[in-house]
Amino acid sequence: MKTELKAKFLQYILDKKQPEEGFTLIELMLVILVMSILTAIALPSLVSQAKKAQQAEGKQVVGGMNRAQQLYFFENGAFAPHINNLAISIPEQTNIYQYQVNNTVSDAVGNNGMARLRDLKSYLGSVVNVINSDNDSIAFASFCESETAGIVTTSLPPATTGTGVNFAPTCPSNYESLMK
Repeated sequence: MKTELKAKFLQYILDKKQPEEGFTLIELMLVILVMSILTAIALPSLVSQAKKAQQAEGKQVVGGMNRAQQLYFFENGAFAPHINNLAISIPEQTNIYQYQVNNTVSDAVGNNGMARLRDLKSYLGSVVNVINSDNDSIAFASFCESETAGIVTTSLPPATTGTGVNFAPTCPSNYESLMK
């Protein structure tokens, strides 16, 4: 009897089907759908953050150019005519911005960060020299961001307003002040 029982037990084990393993096609499609939806939600935010990081370069460099121009003016009595004259190491061009000095206005200079990519904004820093009522020379600066993104190929002169002791830097049209 024991042999007969062993044989039936072995037959039972051999006949027993193994359960199917793995995922069904529907389950895989649902996972792919959920992942696609999550990617569609996250991707615009990621692209936006990358653009902000690239624009941070332009802001930092133009702000540095403004400060360097103020220092250059107090040391030399005039604004630096070229970016290479400033006491900072700033490249004239990177992959995303081109930097130029525009000193076509007397007693003022424009420091330009011109976007080289169509989805980035450009920056303009203006520094002006004002002689106050005590005949002291004071340098004032403004910092502006273009209202729209786009490639810019022409540097802007410094944006100014007023004359004499009321001479002051400002932002040109289509630019907004970042100085709060």
